[in-house]
Amino acid sequence: MKKIFSFILSAFICSNLFAIEAKVVSVSGKVQVQKGTAWVDVRPGDVLKKGDLVQTGFKSEAVVAITSANQNSKLTIGQLSRITIEQLAENSTGDKTSVYVATGSAKSEIKKTEDRRANYTVRGPVATASVRGTEFDVKNGFASASINTEEGIVAAWKTSASNAAPSVTSAREDAEFINSTSDGNSAKDVASDAPHGSFTVGKGQSAEFTESKEITSSENAIIKATTIPGMTCTALEFESDGNYSEASLNDASYTLLGIGVSLSNP
Repeated sequence: MKKIFSFILSAFICSNLFAIEAKVVSVSGKVQVQKGTAWVDVRPGDVLKKGDLVQTGFKSEAVVAITSANQNSKLTIGQLSRITIEQLAENSTGDKTSVYVATGSAKSEIKKTEDRRANYTVRGPVATASVRGTEFDVKNGFASASINTEEGIVAAWKTSASNAAPSVTSAREDAEFINSTSDGNSAKDVASDAPHGSFTVGKGQSAEFTESKEITSSENAIIKATTIPGMTCTALEFESDGNYSEASLNDASYTLLGIGVSLSNP
């Protein structure tokens, strides 16, 4: 009996050691979380769960610490924002965190340990940003979004119409995700689930996304580039038959016309 108790106690300690926790560190102004049909004030020390919807008022802000054995990150929710915690999961490949920013802004500082990987995604109705460890912020406006990278590299892409709404992960998705094992700097290296056409936003760069109409076969001259030596970016080049291929540009400022994506140095 003593051995059984010891095993159960050890399992309990380990499961808590590797659990991801989203804990509110500080609150200024009016910050609330939805509980059923009611909105409840958020206070320092509160723990946010997967599926929680948080909103902030005018001149309001919340700082959330996202911690586990694998990471010690910080999410700052700006004023007039509404976000959903989509995923807080860990398995043998590392951690995976996802938040959905419907409106407003979210600044993320992701710090991970060296032995395991932290995959962190900020989604919105227009754009998606995914990282393995960096500092960046996402701002969503009316039918638009911007991603600004302060440190590291962010994989960015336009959110597909089928994924434009918040989606809380299932227990199976939490258990079966796979993190990238590559240390490279392509979008796929940064985020294993980055779709074709994703590109990277490096330190000091920003990407702007806007909603727009679909590309037609006649819209083939879509890339405008201004060459700045020493900078390499990847874009999509739409050809006259409507297909596309990746185009590598020695460029720090380009615009993908028609799909409303631009990348530039501020």
